[in-house]
Amino acid sequence: MVSAIFKFILLLQMGGHVISLVVLSVLFSLYFYVEAFKWGMNAKKWAIAGLVFGPILLPMFSISRHIHWRNAVGFNNLYIAA
Repeated sequence: MVSAIFKFILLLQMGGHVISLVVLSVLFSLYFYVEAFKWGMNAKKWAIAGLVFGPILLPMFSISRHIHWRNAVGFNNLYIAA
């Protein structure tokens, strides 16, 4: 009886981790969707990628955003942020 209760508690704890990973993936999916939409990128693609990969995708997204910006502005233009 005690081992069944222990297994049930362990299952609940593991389920909590799974739920937190799902919530984290959904939050990053929304973040990537909004940011991609703001920058004029394919928002649906980034939302799906954010749902699958979560926060691991952040460096790739920032590099892709920079490349997208450079293609729109050009490579020979000087831009100094004040």
